[in-house]
Parts: sequence; C-alpha cells; structure tokens
Amino acid sequence: MGTDIEIRPAQSSDLTVATTWLSAEGLPIDDLTVDHMDSFIVATQAGKPVGMIGIEKFGDIGLLRSLFVDEAGRGAGLGARLVAALELRARSEHIDELWFLTIDAAPVFHSTRLRRRRTRRCPNRDSIHRRVFRSLPWRCRADA
Repeated sequence: MGTDIEIRPAQSSDLTVATTWLSAEGLPIDDLTVDHMDSFIVATQAGKPVGMIGIEKFGDIGLLRSLFVDEAGRGAGLGARLVAALELRARSEHIDELWFLTIDAAPVFHSTRLRRRRTRRCPNRDSIHRRVFRSLPWRCRADA
C-alpha cells in the first residue's frame, strides 16, 4: 500500500462499504446506520476506501468500534494511523478514555497507546454492556 493515503471523515455513502467489510469479517452490523457514519473515519487511496474506524460515545468515554483495513493494506501501519486519527478526534470531542472490545484483534493495537484491560474495569460498564454485548456473537464473553 502506497503512501498516498488520505484519512477523512466518513460520508453517508460509506455505509455500504462499512457493512460489506464488517459482515465479511463476522462483525456486528445490525445496529449500524447512516447516522453512525458521522462518528467514523475513512482511509482512502486514489479515492477508494481502504480502511475505517468508528467511535461510539458514552459521555466522556468512547468505545472504539469497527476498525477495518482492506486485506491489501494490512501490516503496513494503516490500522495504527486510523487509531491515532480517532484518538485526535476523541480528544477534540472531550472524550477522556477510549475502550475497544475484541475477540481476536488485540495484536492490531500493540502499536498504539491503548492498553489491554478487562471490561469489568471499564467505567460506565453497564451502559456499554447493555448497548454492545447484545449485538456481539455468542462466543464473546463479558470479560473479553
């Protein structure tokens, strides 16, 4: 993947790409609507989406959701760039903490400043659990 990557706010037209990518990876899409695109960031190359990430806000806590990098761009640091862009956006929106939930993507976050924690230590945990865990696959545990 070349260096001509542009990172921009998502547009409503990016919803189709988001649902296609996320469903192909087995990630939840049932609650993803065009309104959520306001909270997503998209990486493009030559105008074509090659990655994206979103944030869901719970007061001053943000839940990082739906990080995706096109297969051709994996391993080149694009995921870390998207996380960094989301961190900047979160700070500008007065979000004090970012959390992410994962079953198998923890290695992606090793190059970021995010640290691994159990969800039982998450502030505002009950709200996040009610909102998020109901849409995750059955194999996901409450302490993922």
